[in-house]
Amino acid sequence: MVSNLDVFPKFDEVFLNKGESILDVGCGGTSYENNRSHDWWNRFIFFKKRVGIDIYQKEIEWRISHFPQDMFIIMNAIDIDKQFGEKSFDVVHCQNVVEHLEKNKALELIKKMEKIARKQIILGTPKGFRQSDGATLARNPFEEHKFAFTEEELKKLGYNVITIGDYFLCYKNFGEVNEKT
Repeated sequence: MVSNLDVFPKFDEVFLNKGESILDVGCGGTSYENNRSHDWWNRFIFFKKRVGIDIYQKEIEWRISHFPQDMFIIMNAIDIDKQFGEKSFDVVHCQNVVEHLEKNKALELIKKMEKIARKQIILGTPKGFRQSDGATLARNPFEEHKFAFTEEELKKLGYNVITIGDYFLCYKNFGEVNEKT
């Protein structure tokens, strides 16, 4: 199974790390408590405004305790359009979230993220369906995997897809954005 450390080099190649704001959909956190080098949040230090959302209260509480300067909200990702307006963040980041939704809800979330993002969306999801294990579900009941996108489906949605082992790292740039500027 691919770890975040396997994904980070490709992520860094495509990630537009210059901007004013980032929204991390499904920001999580407690699974990295003993290994901070695996945490996505460390990649976002360049943004002046950093906001993370997660449905699981324990994840948000952990984030708040470790990053008190940033904003974290307990909420269902599918409701992001009720909390944030169109084009309200330069980048929307969503790793390991869509596979926890029913497919129609995942597609709905992606459309909403595309309305909120000004410059880029970064989306990551397992390649192929993975059954959630009991230990993971005991830690966080929202971790159940419900489906998996295919590479073709992600490309039809307009995403650039990079396969890293058993993981898809996807991105879509908007507007005039062609480089890391």
